[in-house]
Amino acid sequence: MYSFGQFCDAYLPIVDGVVMVVKNYTEVLNQKYGKCCVVAPKVPHYEDTEPFEVVRVNSLPIPQRYPYRFAVPELHKTSIDSIRAIKLDLIHTHSPFGLSQYGMKIAKRRNIPIISTFHSKYYDDFKQVVKLDSLAQIGVNLIVEYYKRMDQVWTCSKSTAETLREYGYKGNIEVILNGSDTKYPEDAQTIRDKTREKYKIPAGMPVFLFVGQHIWQKNIKTLILSMAYLKKSGFAFKMIMTGKGYAEDDIKKMVKEEGMEDNFIFTGPVMDREELSGLYLLSDLFVFPSIYDNAPLVVKEAAGLRTPSLIIDGSNASEGIKDSENGFLIEDNCDKIGEKIIEIYGENIDLTKIGENAEKTLSLSWENIVDDVYGRYVELIKYKNRKK
Repeated sequence: MYSFGQFCDAYLPIVDGVVMVVKNYTEVLNQKYGKCCVVAPKVPHYEDTEPFEVVRVNSLPIPQRYPYRFAVPELHKTSIDSIRAIKLDLIHTHSPFGLSQYGMKIAKRRNIPIISTFHSKYYDDFKQVVKLDSLAQIGVNLIVEYYKRMDQVWTCSKSTAETLREYGYKGNIEVILNGSDTKYPEDAQTIRDKTREKYKIPAGMPVFLFVGQHIWQKNIKTLILSMAYLKKSGFAFKMIMTGKGYAEDDIKKMVKEEGMEDNFIFTGPVMDREELSGLYLLSDLFVFPSIYDNAPLVVKEAAGLRTPSLIIDGSNASEGIKDSENGFLIEDNCDKIGEKIIEIYGENIDLTKIGENAEKTLSLSWENIVDDVYGRYVELIKYKNRKK
């Protein structure tokens, strides 16, 4: 029986796509194949309740990136001892930063294989913090050097692999798709009605949903202005915003300035999966204009609950979506997005049928994904052992 470690620079109570990948990998691996633990930064006042081991290490807050934290295991002997006590046959990292760098040192010291998944457009994150292209590029160059030292590099989509190539990485890349833990329930209408009542949304009112970090990189300004276009056009709607992030207050301020306080509902982060499913089920469209995300899990979650997504054409998030078949594609323009939504309702497009197509073509179970992951882990472990 093998033992695996998922090293990530963010984990619960933070909820984002990478966190959900780590959580689902670890859950399925423990249920079916052996032992897998998560190694992540400590979060003040949070206690883990997972059915598997979560090793927490000392951390510091990251300026301008609340609620994310930077792991500093070297500054605390207890953190180092906790990591050293873990028996590991393979390490899988999910970022190129502090804790993952430490995981790389452990893998090299123990001569065990290490895999890293490239999840995010780090150039955009660097640019948001340092402001200068030249400094952001230096950061990207350091990231590429990190991936060069991996035994394997994975991405979650073909377009994400292309992004890593654009950063300058020339090695082999394995594409391992993300899964989804959402399944369309038999009592969907009951859950839908319960959610509608909770948020006091009138029957027949068009409902749109955004789930994700409340950060400007996700093109939320365009989302707000596209909703403002609908408002000015006399189109009644509710726009539900689920999540949190450093720009949350400014986003709410912009909504107020556009006179749409009655149109927007801010739920904060929704941790309960049934409650989150209710939001997807209630929504006619999952509006996700991000050109920052690579292979967003939220689009797959929406698909699993038969909610079609409206995505920017040509973005990494648009991979697998065919316009008006299993979702909708539109150019990155707030007026065009607004026009597209009005067109969808004006032409009486069958959103139910498109949602069913999304479920068939975009939703993959985590169990099937992790079956493949486990096979790749074992193959790499055996290969590494033969070379020792």
